[in-house]
Amino acid sequence: MTEKRRAKLQEAAAKRQEGVIILEDIYDPHNAQAVFRSAEVFGFQKIALVFDKQKPFDPQRVGKLSSSSANKWLDFTVYSREPLDWPKYKHHYVVAAEPLARCFADLRAEGYEVWGTVAVGASLQGTQCRSNPLGKDISDIYQANFSTAKLAIAFGNEHRGLSDQAIATLDHLVTIPQSGLVESFNLSVAAGIFLYEITRQRSLAGMEKYLLSGAERGQLLSDFEGR
Repeated sequence: MTEKRRAKLQEAAAKRQEGVIILEDIYDPHNAQAVFRSAEVFGFQKIALVFDKQKPFDPQRVGKLSSSSANKWLDFTVYSREPLDWPKYKHHYVVAAEPLARCFADLRAEGYEVWGTVAVGASLQGTQCRSNPLGKDISDIYQANFSTAKLAIAFGNEHRGLSDQAIATLDHLVTIPQSGLVESFNLSVAAGIFLYEITRQRSLAGMEKYLLSGAERGQLLSDFEGR
């Protein structure tokens, strides 16, 4: 490995920030890979994929063009009802009767607040929050406070969005107010907007407090050098 290459890997590891992106029952792996690309560019390392109703796909083996090989540099945890006969690479799999509940439980055990994104069209425009049919308050992205370091943010299926189970058990719901006629943003576009806003707020507050720990960054550099 050249010194230039190692310096680039070291810089990337040093800028990795805390946070987990959760994708629930994504149908099209290329959409997921586009999210991975944004996650890697903004410095988020950890991705959780939850498969309950959709067929699982291996995030390390599909959509390399969509992600520009970002999947090579990320760490994945895959939650599924059934055992997965895949090579394990650098990510691992969790088999659970209730994959989503297990994912949320694991994150909360690590101290994460679990946020979720919803599409409510233009109905939230100009307001701070409204209640959805499940009785959960929805903040818009312009008022949302993403200051917690241990933040996990969930995105749902391309057609159905997050499941009712997810919405009912999330700590916070957030949306992007819309003024147009279409119902929602593309999944990867929405994810990019949220990851940008989280990063923007953290940068203003002082990014140092949101970076991975020194030990985690050291381990990550070692992992990068082996990939």
